[in-house]
Amino acid sequence: MNYKIFGVLGIVLTGCAGIKGTPSPTVKTEDALSALNAYLKVDVLTKSDSTNPKDRNKPEQSKVWRDTIIDARITIADLYFRDFTNDLHSQGTSFNILSDFAVLGMSAAGALASGGTTNVLAAASAGVTGARGAVDKDIYYRETLPGLIRTMEANRKEILVGIKTKMKSHDASQYSLGDALYDLQRYENAGTLNSALSTITGKADEAANTADETLSALFTATIVPEDVNDRKVKLADYIRGLKSNDKTTLDKIAKLIKIAVTPDMETEREFILDELNKRINSVVTMDEISGQLKELTNEAF
Repeated sequence: MNYKIFGVLGIVLTGCAGIKGTPSPTVKTEDALSALNAYLKVDVLTKSDSTNPKDRNKPEQSKVWRDTIIDARITIADLYFRDFTNDLHSQGTSFNILSDFAVLGMSAAGALASGGTTNVLAAASAGVTGARGAVDKDIYYRETLPGLIRTMEANRKEILVGIKTKMKSHDASQYSLGDALYDLQRYENAGTLNSALSTITGKADEAANTADETLSALFTATIVPEDVNDRKVKLADYIRGLKSNDKTTLDKIAKLIKIAVTPDMETEREFILDELNKRINSVVTMDEISGQLKELTNEAF
């Protein structure tokens, strides 16, 4: 067996492990955590100022402390979210590039090898190709991933706007630090795949419910009062009774109810009857149509 070939393959398979899909960040998350550690502790609710606890009962000092905590935690949450989304992107990018090189390397080595080694390389190449095929089908690393990330970003921005608005318009008695911590937890949770999927599912459910209501409205028969129905029949009989020399009258009726005039009288007649049937469903609509047509027909329907 040609062990040199496998040595080359080892280089090919490991040489791309360090490939990243994003540049190095200006601010590292661990450095921010170290600098803002005092504002991330669980005892922040018992303090009003990290250096001057005697001022804890002063309203203006409480607002400063609240806003400082909020800003610090938003900063950390944003850095964690940046790292999270970068990792999602890099997982797909690194594997795809690595698998490309691996397949190319094994194919090239297979061309140079002989006997059983060729079979081993072919099998390994097929294995890598199959593994990549599975990843290609992964929902998070194809077209769906950008949509999920945009949904997470939109969810976070919506909550952030609410937080910033309350910070600006409310003092610490109206928008307490406890309330702010709850909103900050919501802000963090909004940057998760589960949250994005729930949002997308919720919008799909809402769209489906709207469509169901529309369909139900379309296919639900409206019960017309008997006296109105008798008047509708009388109006329909009048329109059906118009002869070829009454085309001008039929055209005027069409224009009055705002439907298209057509050269064929029978087609136009059916359009008019269909439109009137849709519009007339109560005494009010029957009276309205009857009043409009009386000037043309000199009839009371």
